[in-house]
Amino acid sequence: MTARHKLQNIQEMQSGDTPFEVCEVQSCEEHPGKIIEFYCLDHSQPCCTSCATLSHRKCENVTSIQKAASGIKQSTKASGLSQKLREHVIQLSEVIDDQNKNLADVENSTGEIKTRVADIKTEISRHIDRIEEILITELTSTKKQVEIELKDEVDMLSSYSSAVKNGKQ
Repeated sequence: MTARHKLQNIQEMQSGDTPFEVCEVQSCEEHPGKIIEFYCLDHSQPCCTSCATLSHRKCENVTSIQKAASGIKQSTKASGLSQKLREHVIQLSEVIDDQNKNLADVENSTGEIKTRVADIKTEISRHIDRIEEILITELTSTKKQVEIELKDEVDMLSSYSSAVKNGKQ
């Protein structure tokens, strides 16, 4: 039944910029050969002449389909729907803005983290360089001390060797 429906913009419909008419003839669901000419407001249901006289004869609010369609412009449901749609658009805009802000925050945080990692790497390299200098200085100092001790021993052993050679002669 909805295959041939035409969509209408609610704002245009309410402002009167577009004529709201029943554009295409619709057939009754209960009587497929009959055209819908009336609308029962009590049951919110379109109906043909047969339905209006048989099923809706006790209903107080049966009107022509043209009159019912034109009443949609002034209906509180249409204006309420329009207001809800405006509110949803505002909420969606706020969500989009928040998500864009979050995206920018992620970009900024990523840049800050990369900078911090580079700074930490530099600090670690400097620390390792200082440890290397200390170890090399200690190694050089220890080497000099060992060399001095070994030279003293060599000198002492040379003296003993000379004394032994002299004693032997």
